[in-house]
Amino acid sequence: KATYGPYPNADLLKKVEELENKIRILEAEKNTNSSASSMYTSPNFPPLGTSVGRGSTETSSPLPDGVINPYADRYYLQSKHSGRSTLYGPTSMRTQIANSNWGFIEKYKQLWAKVKVERNKWKQNNQKTMCRELGLLDESDWQPDPLIKQICRFLPSYNKVLSILDDFFNDGACNEINVILDKAKVRRDFLDYFMPEKEVKAEGDRSIVYILSNPKKNYYKAAVILLILCLKYFHTDVPTPIEKFFTLLKGASTAKVFYIERAQMLILFYYHRETYSFGGDGSDLVNINECLVTTVTTIGLHLNIRETFKEHEVFMGSIESLENVWLMAIFIDYNISCNVGRPLLINKFYLDENQDHCILNSKSKTYEGKLKRYLKLTRPMLLTLYDRDKFPDLKAYSKRIINFVEEELGPLGHYTGENISEEVPLRESRILSMAVGLLLSFYALIHSVLKVRNIESKNNTFQLVLINFSIIVNTTIRCYRIDKALYPEKFEASNPHLPPHMALSMSLTAGLFCSLIYFKLTLFENGLCLSNDMEVGWSDLTKLTVPLDKDLPLGTAMSLYSSIFDRLFTAGNKELIRTMHRSSQFVIELAIERTYRTILGNVIEFRKLAEETWLAQIKQA
Repeated sequence: KATYGPYPNADLLKKVEELENKIRILEAEKNTNSSASSMYTSPNFPPLGTSVGRGSTETSSPLPDGVINPYADRYYLQSKHSGRSTLYGPTSMRTQIANSNWGFIEKYKQLWAKVKVERNKWKQNNQKTMCRELGLLDESDWQPDPLIKQICRFLPSYNKVLSILDDFFNDGACNEINVILDKAKVRRDFLDYFMPEKEVKAEGDRSIVYILSNPKKNYYKAAVILLILCLKYFHTDVPTPIEKFFTLLKGASTAKVFYIERAQMLILFYYHRETYSFGGDGSDLVNINECLVTTVTTIGLHLNIRETFKEHEVFMGSIESLENVWLMAIFIDYNISCNVGRPLLINKFYLDENQDHCILNSKSKTYEGKLKRYLKLTRPMLLTLYDRDKFPDLKAYSKRIINFVEEELGPLGHYTGENISEEVPLRESRILSMAVGLLLSFYALIHSVLKVRNIESKNNTFQLVLINFSIIVNTTIRCYRIDKALYPEKFEASNPHLPPHMALSMSLTAGLFCSLIYFKLTLFENGLCLSNDMEVGWSDLTKLTVPLDKDLPLGTAMSLYSSIFDRLFTAGNKELIRTMHRSSQFVIELAIERTYRTILGNVIEFRKLAEETWLAQIKQA
């Protein structure tokens, strides 16, 4: 602006665009595959600054020949030297990082190597591993008793289990998961299948000595109760015999396993793993989702539940609990699709929103009603994203999601203010975080695939990253205060587990948000210098988008990011941070934050120096 005034140098901008297009062609031809990973982007995308969608108002440029959907085949294959491979699709943040320009994937690998040091140190100190199930094969089974009797040795007393079951159904932190169960049926199953010893101890209680099953070996009833104990009693320290029990039941291939309790077990298992041992990108939950979808559709929960199962409540549980099992299966399928970048397994055949009995057709103002309407809105978007015969208009999708948030979830300031409002139901933070996460994925795809890179795109991406980060931090602080009031004993140093609400808050932090911030804030936009990016500008986080006549500069974004994260260190006089260190996920995020904040500070300083030098050279010329 200082050199050319309000009007850009058209010849210079045209030359820059030509050079950028040549660079992209050369990069596409270059073999970038390494021994550790593979990346793919559909070829022949239009040049920078154009849009390719039908109905787009930005340009009439057509799609390349034969390409209707430029997003469907965008992936990142993580192939490790051990031979293990994981495929991530278009909505996965790993795909966005891997397919970024400017060699960001190499920078990310270098930074992640530093973070892994912190993670491995935590794992070693806490004796934790993500290979726990496979590690069971190495453990010698010298016990003379069958597996069922081994399990009983680790169980609390008979009356204690009854107390835990009651607490599970009354605990506010479990409200989003206990609805998949019929309380009366679960209690009845416990009384029928968990056998106490005959002799009553002096304190009036008895040990559990055996677990029965029905004549068809339905041990899934017991598995549901054991998973409740994992959530409320064992937390991260699940005894080895119980781990073996779950592994056997999950892997059984016989047709004799299709009980409602199997679906409930899989949902509870997913919830436990997400809460206490989340792997970071959702790939460790893929198998659970596939087993769950197969189970619920084989049972027939995709049918009209109220008509199909109205005579089956005695042995399957209430109609409401069956509907909630089906809803949770849809929800989990959505989460896996977004986090890992995979097509939805529950397709249009199993879930047609045009049918009157479709569970997503709800007008309720409750959390469940809002979740249903959100899934009804976004599932067709994900189905189209993987359909090669249709063009997903991500810009139009984004507007619809923004309208949903504004209409359904109330003032955004209630979530992003320094203290999250108590007026907001805690669980609704999850819906908002899901919506913002999907918007970020769509924005990243528009940016990286269609090459739409402008001030509006930059502003709105910055805004969403900061809003999502604010939601996570504020929800964590709110959960800390709830637990501090309800469970002060769980903050004692002798307790190695997260308090219940703080554990719940960790399931919201499923994305690599700091990585995205680093990716977006350290790159020069279009290779052009933007000195005004250092100026103070828009800093309002009560809206999902930045007005067109405003700008959210780099300096302001960095300042907001730092102030948001620092709330964690001031909210509980460091007790909050000490408690969160019980979570491996938090240890990883904290290591990322420390590393990236240092780098971001250095990048800003070097960028200032570089742009000042460039401008000086231009003026001299």
